Amino acid sequence: MSVAVIQGCSKGLGRALAQNLLSTTNLNVVGTTASGATRAREAILSGTSTGSGAENRLTTLDMDIRDESAVKKASEQVQDKFGDKPLRLLINVSGMLHAEKNVMQISHSEALRSFEINVIGHMLAFKHFVPLVGKQGTEDDKGLLPGGRSVLASISARVGSIQDNELGGWYSYRASKAAVNQVIKTLSLELKARKVPAVALAYHPGTVRTDLSKDFVGPDFKAPSRGDKGRDYGIFDPDEAASKMMSVVIATAMPMFDPVKDAIENSPVASTQQLPPTPSYKHNILASPPSLPAAPPSPSRRNSVSSANLSMLLNDGPPPSKRQRTASIHHLLSPTDSRPSSSGGLQIDMGSSPGRSTMGPPALPHRSSSAPTPVPYAPRRTSAGQRLRVPLTPDEHALMERSCRNALRDTATRSPPSRPSSSSGPDRKRRRGSDDQGEIRPPPSGNGRDDSYMVAQHYNRRKEVGVKARLDSPIIGLRNFNNWIKSVLIAKFGRRPLQESNTHGPNPHGRGVTSGKVLDLGCGKGGDLRKWGKASIREYVGLDIADVSINQARNRHMELVPSQRFDAEFHAFDCFSDNINTVVSPHRLRTPFDVVSMQFCMHYAFESLDKVRIMLENVSQYLRPGGIFLGTIPNSQLLLDTLNKLPGDETSFGNSVYSIRFDSKREQPLYGHRYWFYLKDAVEDVPEYVVRWEEFETLALEYGLKVTHRSDFHDIFALERRDSEFGPLLQTMKVVNSRGETEMSEDQWQAANIYIAFAFEKL
Repeated sequence: MSVAVIQGCSKGLGRALAQNLLSTTNLNVVGTTASGATRAREAILSGTSTGSGAENRLTTLDMDIRDESAVKKASEQVQDKFGDKPLRLLINVSGMLHAEKNVMQISHSEALRSFEINVIGHMLAFKHFVPLVGKQGTEDDKGLLPGGRSVLASISARVGSIQDNELGGWYSYRASKAAVNQVIKTLSLELKARKVPAVALAYHPGTVRTDLSKDFVGPDFKAPSRGDKGRDYGIFDPDEAASKMMSVVIATAMPMFDPVKDAIENSPVASTQQLPPTPSYKHNILASPPSLPAAPPSPSRRNSVSSANLSMLLNDGPPPSKRQRTASIHHLLSPTDSRPSSSGGLQIDMGSSPGRSTMGPPALPHRSSSAPTPVPYAPRRTSAGQRLRVPLTPDEHALMERSCRNALRDTATRSPPSRPSSSSGPDRKRRRGSDDQGEIRPPPSGNGRDDSYMVAQHYNRRKEVGVKARLDSPIIGLRNFNNWIKSVLIAKFGRRPLQESNTHGPNPHGRGVTSGKVLDLGCGKGGDLRKWGKASIREYVGLDIADVSINQARNRHMELVPSQRFDAEFHAFDCFSDNINTVVSPHRLRTPFDVVSMQFCMHYAFESLDKVRIMLENVSQYLRPGGIFLGTIPNSQLLLDTLNKLPGDETSFGNSVYSIRFDSKREQPLYGHRYWFYLKDAVEDVPEYVVRWEEFETLALEYGLKVTHRSDFHDIFALERRDSEFGPLLQTMKVVNSRGETEMSEDQWQAANIYIAFAFEKL
């Protein structure tokens, strides 16, 4: 039995393809995944019938396609295990989607990662697995294509078509899929030149319900089988998509492409006599070898397609309906939204109807052999050209306008942004980034101040109730769990830079040695002071917008035991509106900090791009190279996914512990996307802002901050609860008791996962 390799088999379409092959063929199936080969094997076998001998025919390997040595090792493992059994099928499935809406959202790191996974990884797989193709297949495995030839495939996408691009956006994904198409075309030419018995295939499976498409087509979305314009929709489950793809793979070969006959027979101005094939033109890589007769053309179909068509050249079918423009985003991934193509650009098989093509120009009637004398080919345009213009959203328009503005012309007339808690005067230094980008603000509160004033007032009104009252809190389980998360963050990511710090020496307040400087932006009432004391830090600066909270933090610092005390200063200051050098002592800033911490507060900066840039400048300017920026923020993906799944015009969700109410479901700007947050016994309906992780990560990189960690709270618990250090800490911090039971209710556990933890390193 020959071998089939599915590159990217751990979930979604890749897993479904492996299961399909195990159930419907007798091939040995090798599935590769970046990591977790054992888990991938279990998942594949769980969906395969036990009577098919799948367990003996399935092999799973770890193979990170971003690492060529790993790809080479995997190919060698396949060769060692299966010897001279030839490779009959290779499908590159792995892919990622970074969905930029406009050019301002392009990220160097995300674009590079898109090409690494979507293109370069596929190329490396071809490089190391094509040598395993070997000779023609035996009778056992003929059937993939006539003659027992092999199939070397990559999952492409319709959005990779240049001609088909009418909606714009998705720069990285579109470019990477266009590159995949070119890779397949080039590979097909090499296979022919080297007489390798294989076919190169680029395949568009349609919109498949996987992790890649879940942000655009939710699990409850049900597309009609036919649209109001008569267009087929294609949104498939992985099993259905895999079945359709395999039907295309095993379809019969098309007749050889004849460009002369194609040009004359499809002339819009005259009917001509059919001409015999031109033997010297052999662009159809899927055609049978010269020794095999070509199948006769069907009188009801177009005899050929453009010479650059790699996609399938396997299909025939009725002409598609007239192209209708649509702005719906799931059409970017739809496999059956047909449209005519008069150019020679690459076209991708849509997979919506096995063995049938929905691409290409409409078919012309079959012409009899008694047609008039041929006339020169003279095509003409039958419809006016179009230009699709999609207006920018208000925030995109503001960003573009501000990026082109001459800041020197209007600096004098622009008043500084509001700084409710700032103690600096109006003649301070001009800040970097204050004029280079626009911002979209929500409507101001009735008193003319922005939302930061409301936030400050809320926390100023909350009284210090003391340790005993805090222990009686109805959400004490959630509070303890959040404190455990922060302790894990400090120990895992803050300990190293603190111990390596140049700021160290004997503890001036007690015994032992202290080391490291910490800048705590949004320190609140000083709830983390004991954590930093246990980390044996030497210096600390705490800032918060609420002056009452700062006074309470000072008092808590004075109450620390001598062995945990450190040199500290506190300031009531809005560190999202101005540089902290206006309040922090100059001698503190001469030596950079080793750790910057922002716990449960950074989302307030996302009221505007201006505030985000000031916040990042305060972090980057005063953090040493190799230092760590760590924090906790709401999970934007969870919030927006939940909002978008709400029925009708509903904009609020939650449970008995928390509630979230968005201002609008329709408008979702990058900055200033406001919602109102309530947390029992903690937060009373305070305005907060969505922190879009991709945007945050991209901006942070501009300031020399590279992400090293990102996890939601549930994942941190699952990963660290059995750790030799952090496991016992769960009981010490009363997250669980000696029997492993917790005081957290199900609603508190759900509320905990609203947040994610992160760590960045200063480059």
